[in-house]
Amino acid sequence: MIDICNNSKEAIDHCLSKQYDVLLIDYNLPDLTGSKFLHKLQSEIDDLPPPAIVLTAEGGASAAGEALRANAYDFLPKQLVNRDSLGRSMKNAIIKHGLQRSIRLRTIELEQANRTLQEKSREIRDFYQTVSHEVKTPLAANQEFVSLVRDEVLGPITDEQAEALDYALASCNQISTHFNDLVEMTRLDAGKVTLHKKWISVACLLKRTMASCARAIEERGTNVVVLPCDSEACDLHVDGDRIIQVLSNLLSNAIKYTDPDGDIEISIDNNDITIRFCVRDSGCGIDEKYTNSIFNRLYQVTEMNHEHSGAGLGLGLSIARELVVLHEGKIWVESEIGIGSRFYVELPRLKM
Repeated sequence: MIDICNNSKEAIDHCLSKQYDVLLIDYNLPDLTGSKFLHKLQSEIDDLPPPAIVLTAEGGASAAGEALRANAYDFLPKQLVNRDSLGRSMKNAIIKHGLQRSIRLRTIELEQANRTLQEKSREIRDFYQTVSHEVKTPLAANQEFVSLVRDEVLGPITDEQAEALDYALASCNQISTHFNDLVEMTRLDAGKVTLHKKWISVACLLKRTMASCARAIEERGTNVVVLPCDSEACDLHVDGDRIIQVLSNLLSNAIKYTDPDGDIEISIDNNDITIRFCVRDSGCGIDEKYTNSIFNRLYQVTEMNHEHSGAGLGLGLSIARELVVLHEGKIWVESEIGIGSRFYVELPRLKM
């Protein structure tokens, strides 16, 4: 079907009411130029307009450039138009338009999918925060009441009862840790974690890290040694609480996966650019094929032959990585099955 229009208004009305494979437009229309017509057509049509080929009996490179900038698919001087040249131009225009239309539709689909994912992400964050609030408040109350009974504030208890209450407190602490990890991860996702950097000594970071894990060290009975190093006298410009959170996570994991008669070492190495912390354990080790994956969210190595294998939510190392990245640092692991693991945290060293 071929329609012939005498002016731009008539042509636009046709384009709004019908689907055309291609438009052939004279550069010099009765009421405006072909380029201006294309601009007007694009403002009237919500979808991608049909491919247009502009024909002219006059006007050189300037007119051609103007037409192409108006999204014409081709510009042909009338004296060079014949069956072959026009057919070839129309075919190319239709193919190109089809590709652009596919890209446009795919882009719309991706934008919609992205909006859906963002909405789902917000829903998940809101869910975690709501559940965390609704659970942590009564959980804290339960911990307090159990502690009162365990400490015999409300009266004497038997050894068997004390042991049962210890298990109850440990379970409450585990649940609290899981919820804290969930909230922390959602805050990191939302970009709501702000670093409060200040100068702090490496020695202070290590001392506070050891203090945070003192109870776990005592209960496990594992030997933890901080190797002496001149780096302890160095200062770092970091969010101390966050770096202690990272180091404590690595140390608590080392304690968890190292037998009571095993050894854990914390060492520090530095140069003019970085300071590197290393937490080395003599635990069961990690297969090399998992060393890049263990920092992924919710990832757990379930094939490890250990009592704690598969325990937890798999968020601790992911949170540690996010916090280290916020400090423009690096975190990685080197490990061998049956020998142990070495977790490294490398942070930029700034001059005071």
